[in-house]
Amino acid sequence: MKPEIKRTGAIIIGSVCILSAILLVLIVVGVINGTSDFEEEQLGFVIAFVAIVCTALLAFGISTLVIGLRAYKSMKKGRAREGKIVDISDINGRYFYKAVTISYYGESGEKYELIFDCNVTYAEKLKVGQYIECFVLGETCYVNTDNIKVVREAEEELNFE
Repeated sequence: MKPEIKRTGAIIIGSVCILSAILLVLIVVGVINGTSDFEEEQLGFVIAFVAIVCTALLAFGISTLVIGLRAYKSMKKGRAREGKIVDISDINGRYFYKAVTISYYGESGEKYELIFDCNVTYAEKLKVGQYIECFVLGETCYVNTDNIKVVREAEEELNFE
C-alpha cells in the first residue's frame, strides 16, 4: 500500500468515526423525542450506552485524525532529513513490533529524539548507528514506517590500542 493512501486512510477513518459519533447521538435523540415508550431504566441504559460508544468513537476518531494530518503535513511540507538510530528495543506484549529510537535535528538546530513502533521484519534489517530518512517539519519528525529508507550505514568507531 502506498504511504499516501495510508495517510489519507487515517484521515478518512478519523473523520468517519467522528461523524458516526455525531450521527449516533442525533439518531438516539430523535428516537427518544419521537417515542414515549421508554421507561426511566431503559432510557438511562440507552443514554449510558450511547455515551460510552460515542466517547470511544470520538477518542479513536480524534487521535487517528490527528496522526493522519500530522503525517500528511510532515510528508508534504516537511524536509527530508536523516535521523540516527539510537536504540532498537522490544515492546512488552507486542511480539510483532519493536520500538526504534532515532535522534534528529529540528529546524531550529536543536537535537530531539523520536520513538516509533516498527514491524519486526523492518526492525531486523536496521542497526544501531544507521541513518534513516525522516521528514522534519518545525520541531516534529515523521518516519514512514511502511518504507524505511536507510540513507547511510553506521559509521565504524575507531579503536586505537
